[in-house]
Amino acid sequence: MASNPSKKNLRFGDCFFMGVGQTIGAGVITMTGIAIAKTGSGVFWAYILAAVCIFICKFPSLIMGTTIPRTSASYAYSNLFSPKFGAFYIGVSTIARVTMAFFGFSFATYFCSLINVNPTVVGVTIITIVFVMNLFGIKNAAKMQNIMTTILLVALSTFVIFGLPKVDFASITRPEVMFPHGANGIVDAMSLVIFAISGGFTLLEYAGSMDKPQRILPKAIFWSTLVAAFFFAVVGLVGSGVLPISEVAGKPLTVAAHTVYDGNPLFYNFFIIGGALLAIMTTMNSCFVLYYSAAIQACVDGWLPHGLAKKNKYGVPHRLCILFWLMGIIPILLNVDGQTLSRLSSGLVLFTMMIPNLTPILLPKLFPDQWKASRFYMSTPKLMALTIVSNALMLFFIVKNALGLPKNVLIIILICLAVVLLYILIFGNKIIEKNNLREKTAEFLRKADEETRANLEG
Repeated sequence: MASNPSKKNLRFGDCFFMGVGQTIGAGVITMTGIAIAKTGSGVFWAYILAAVCIFICKFPSLIMGTTIPRTSASYAYSNLFSPKFGAFYIGVSTIARVTMAFFGFSFATYFCSLINVNPTVVGVTIITIVFVMNLFGIKNAAKMQNIMTTILLVALSTFVIFGLPKVDFASITRPEVMFPHGANGIVDAMSLVIFAISGGFTLLEYAGSMDKPQRILPKAIFWSTLVAAFFFAVVGLVGSGVLPISEVAGKPLTVAAHTVYDGNPLFYNFFIIGGALLAIMTTMNSCFVLYYSAAIQACVDGWLPHGLAKKNKYGVPHRLCILFWLMGIIPILLNVDGQTLSRLSSGLVLFTMMIPNLTPILLPKLFPDQWKASRFYMSTPKLMALTIVSNALMLFFIVKNALGLPKNVLIIILICLAVVLLYILIFGNKIIEKNNLREKTAEFLRKADEETRANLEG
């Protein structure tokens, strides 16, 4: 089990900007054109409604994070349900690392709008560059991340500022333009973009490092998600409103950008390089650290080979990074298309979110005093109902994405999940006994109880 850092120095401002940075990245760049193809100019409402839905979906985890704040929260909370549940979270999370392939594909799409080169080579190359960058440690990667995020926000802001005056509001507010495929179209778009709007909830993974997480965590997640959702919605409004829908549907934002910047090569190239390409790079860069943090603990617990957690001289688990790098480049080398990768990414990431989202039903039993003192306290039946409704909604979006996958891809994913389950069923008890995982869970519960009681008394 991961333990809390000794220093809890993240304040609201730190968490807010971290949440915004985690959200405003590749999602708006990679998903907007695809969503426009599903619901026309209704992409504006798809982003807003997706933000509402992700709050409903993840509210149980938010309750858990404010009541028992932990670092590496998703794996820790999954383990509280049972060690095998934690193992399943790691298995699904590892499969979900194909999201790196989607980012690589999207980067190649934008890069090739500037230079006519082989997109497969570009996709593999950018994933490799980010992989190598992260081999030199979090500190060096973080410095690059701050620079890229600043440039990214400036570039996307120019797209909005120059683009809004050119939006044909009279046209895009017509029902047939906003909802060309009816309710199913906007729901389909929401099932895609909800992945893009969920970045603020990664703050749950850092709750143990926050100063007064009971107060800070809900506010930081709410405001960072709200700001990002509105920003995404406006970008979608510009992307769908400066040209006829038929010209931008399913296309990268480069098509709209030509009109937004009146063909000015300086602004257009800055948007592509400083906006689109850096957006994708910042997300890829932050994902490497987010991906391997829980996987390291899974190696310690015996669910993954211990050797995968071995670190290089910069403190980076380079073997895990190699695994994630391979999972990123293989789908690109196999020429998996962008829409398939987008549905895979959204569905699998939501699946990883759903697993720890079931644990809050145990709060009244495991932490009765802390639960009664929680700002979100409710009766056990209400907590149970909330957890069921939230996860049912998340499952709906997961199934929606799964049904949109090609049959051969869906079969491969189902086989991978079946292998994970069989591995846990066959070897789970042996791994649990060998690595004393029940004792570790008991120790985790004891420490969490002590720390949260101390916070309550303080």
